[in-house]
Amino acid sequence: MQKKVGADVALPAWLLSGFGRATLQRATATERQTKGDRQLAAKLVKLGRTAMDVCGGTLDRDEAGLLEASLMDYLAYGPGSAKLSKVLDGFKPEDTIPMKTTVQALENAGLTLESINTKWQKWVISQ
Repeated sequence: MQKKVGADVALPAWLLSGFGRATLQRATATERQTKGDRQLAAKLVKLGRTAMDVCGGTLDRDEAGLLEASLMDYLAYGPGSAKLSKVLDGFKPEDTIPMKTTVQALENAGLTLESINTKWQKWVISQ
């Protein structure tokens, strides 16, 4: 991820750790492990956890790791993957904005955190 956007771009920790875990799961997890993680993510979403919680860092460590991976699985490998490149480009600094937020990066791709949340939650529950 960092290589794609450049060393001078500050990507959020949730995005980097979520992408790493999602990629590792896809590369090494058994179908049973993947199904178990998806069921746990769906349970947490049904309990009210949101993409805003993931991006805002308001989750406890265990929930954060699981939901960061789920959200990045959606954005990198799932239905949101078509926009990931534009989201990553949205983190690149500008003269007047040296460090972009997740909201600004999503806007670069024509998305909002709320729209991503709605689509991700439906996807998580349907898995």
